[in-house]
Amino acid sequence: MPNPPPRRSRCTVPQTTDLFWREYVDEHHDSTIELTDWIESLQPFAQSSVLGQIDALLDLAASGQIHAGDESKLRPIRRDPDLYELKWKLLSKAVRQYHAEPPHYPDDLVKLHVHIKSMRKTSAETRAAQDMEISQAQFRYVAGESSEWTP
Repeated sequence: MPNPPPRRSRCTVPQTTDLFWREYVDEHHDSTIELTDWIESLQPFAQSSVLGQIDALLDLAASGQIHAGDESKLRPIRRDPDLYELKWKLLSKAVRQYHAEPPHYPDDLVKLHVHIKSMRKTSAETRAAQDMEISQAQFRYVAGESSEWTP
C-alpha cells in the first residue's frame, strides 16, 4: 500500500504570529559536531554570512513564508509524514535540518537533527548516508515526545 500524501507544512502557511522553534537537537551527535566545527572554522565574515542564511530560512519557516512546493528549501520526509527537511547551500556545503510539526502543538516546530549532507561515490551511497541522518531525526522525535521535546 503506498504512503499517504504528506501533510502541508506549517512553514508554507502564512502565520499572524511566528511559530515557536523548540530546540531538540543532540549537540553531542557526530553530525551536529561536524557542522558546528565547520561553522566555527570559517573566517568571521563567512561565519556571519552562513549564520545569517541559516537564521533567514528558519525565520521564513516560522512565519510560514516558504512557498508550498519549493523543494529547494523545504520538503516532507516521505518515510514519515510528521518530519520535514529544511535545506541550505552554504558555501561549499549542503546542510540539512529535520524538524517535526506535532499536531497537538499547532504553534510549534521541533528541531530534531542537523547535518552536512554527505556526498558519496554513488547516489545509492549518498541516499543511504542521508537515511541514517533521517533515522536520527526520527529517533529524536520518538525519544522526546514524552517530555514534549524539552532537553
